[in-house]
Amino acid sequence: MYDLSKLSLLSFEVGDKCNLQRLHDKCPINHRTYTHTEHCLNTEIILDSIQMAKQLNFNGYIAFHYYNEPLLYLDKILDVINRAPNNKYLLWTNGLLLDRIPENNEFLRLFEYICITCYDPKNMPFFLKIKDMYKKVEIFDWELDDRLQAYSRPHCNKISCKRILFEIPIDYHGNVHLCCVDWNNQFEIGNIFEKSLFDIVRGVVYQSITEMGHKKFIDGNCPDVCKRCNAVWDKYQAISPIV
Repeated sequence: MYDLSKLSLLSFEVGDKCNLQRLHDKCPINHRTYTHTEHCLNTEIILDSIQMAKQLNFNGYIAFHYYNEPLLYLDKILDVINRAPNNKYLLWTNGLLLDRIPENNEFLRLFEYICITCYDPKNMPFFLKIKDMYKKVEIFDWELDDRLQAYSRPHCNKISCKRILFEIPIDYHGNVHLCCVDWNNQFEIGNIFEKSLFDIVRGVVYQSITEMGHKKFIDGNCPDVCKRCNAVWDKYQAISPIV
C-alpha cells in the first residue's frame, strides 16, 4: 500500500526560473502563486526525500524540473548527483543552455536518460549532435504549451487518470503536486518542509488519490482540476530509456 516501486519519476523543481519564461507569457511559471514560500529546495532536503522514497521501494528516475529550466541550476544538480551517485537521474531540458560544442557537455554522461524539448526547428541539428554523442537522449518536437485554462475549462472528463501513479512532482517550495496540469497546486497533497515525503506518501490524501488512479472512472471525491483536464492518461506509461 505504501509502495513506490511502480513510480517512474520523482521530480524536484530545483529553482523557480526558466530562460524562456519572458518569451512565453502563457507559461504557468509567470502566473502561479505558491501555497507555501517559507522554504526553498536545497540539497539536504532533496537527498533526505530521495532516501525516504527509496525506503518505500522507489527505483525510478530522479529529475530536477517542473516549470523551471534545470540547467540554470546545474551546480545544485551536480551536488545532488555527486553526493548520491547510486541513483538513476533524468534531465529534462529545453537544451538552450548546453554548450554549442557538443563535447563540452560531458556532465550529460551523469544522466541515465536525457529529454530535450525542441521549441525551434533551427536548434534541431545541434540537438541531434548531442543525441549522437551522448546516446540516451530523446528529442521532443513540441510547441510552447498553454495550461492556464486548466482551472476554467468546463467539466469534460470522467476517466480516472494514471499520471498520479507515474510521477511525484515537488515544486521549488516543497509542495507536492498532482501533476503538471495542476500548476498552481489547487489540490494540496503536502509540503516536504512541513511533513516528510515518507509521511506524505503514507498519508490519507496521497493514498486516496493514488487509489483513484487505479480505478477506471473518477468519482465525486476527484479533484476539480482532474474533472476539467483534457490531457488524461488513460493508461500507465512507464519511462523506457533509449538503449
